[in-house]
Amino acid sequence: MNKFMNYKKWTRHKKKLRHRRKQTLKCIVRFRIIPDTNIWYKLGTDECLFMHVKDYLFPTYVNLWELTNTGSLVSKYSVVRRAIQKMLLCKDPLLLVEPLKYLFWNTHKNNDINDVLSELIIENNISMVLLAEYAANADELINKLAALYKLSIISTTSTHPD
Repeated sequence: MNKFMNYKKWTRHKKKLRHRRKQTLKCIVRFRIIPDTNIWYKLGTDECLFMHVKDYLFPTYVNLWELTNTGSLVSKYSVVRRAIQKMLLCKDPLLLVEPLKYLFWNTHKNNDINDVLSELIIENNISMVLLAEYAANADELINKLAALYKLSIISTTSTHPD
């Protein structure tokens, strides 16, 4: 009897700990803002706005490259300089990996393009694919990628104007 009571207490205690861990993990989620170059210009001039969103900003190396190679560097030197300073004042360091990789491709109504597309997507770790004049079977491409990434697809529907 005593052994059973201790077991009940122990399981109740473990459930409480698990619940507490779940609640803690829910609170850890942080929003990340990856601003565009024009937003950095605005943040460079508006100190109040920058202080308000500073903890959520994640600058990328693309932003830094754009700011250091812009034509505005000659004509608006102080604005570009302030934008770069604000970028370096962010709480987190620069993201050196692209947050998203896009693949834009005009497939020219090629019906046998899915094999080439799936190889490109996997080799380059593409996050988003935008295709123009795509005439092949979209469901086939989606299922092929799902199988390679070991994902399960519930249903796929192609919605594009004919």
